[in-house]
Amino acid sequence: LKLGMSVLVALPAGPEQSVVMAPEAAVLESGEGKGMVYVQRSAERFAEEEVTLGIRRDGLVAIRGGIQAGDTLVVTGAVELFGKGPGRLLEAD
Repeated sequence: LKLGMSVLVALPAGPEQSVVMAPEAAVLESGEGKGMVYVQRSAERFAEEEVTLGIRRDGLVAIRGGIQAGDTLVVTGAVELFGKGPGRLLEAD
């Protein structure tokens, strides 16, 4: 920085939390902090899960509910899950 310049710094505050982060492209947002993701349950079976969205960082979004760490999400091609692709959409558990 040179004299007269400024910088904006964001520092996390509060206790550290473990959250599941997913690519923003995998989330179909429905508004008010909610969204939908498609989770692969087997080779050709997928489930639609409603999720609550949290903070965003570097192309990722924090997800609460609906998925767990290690789940495989559909990032592109979700439209094909509605009868146009080889997979079958399951009802959420």
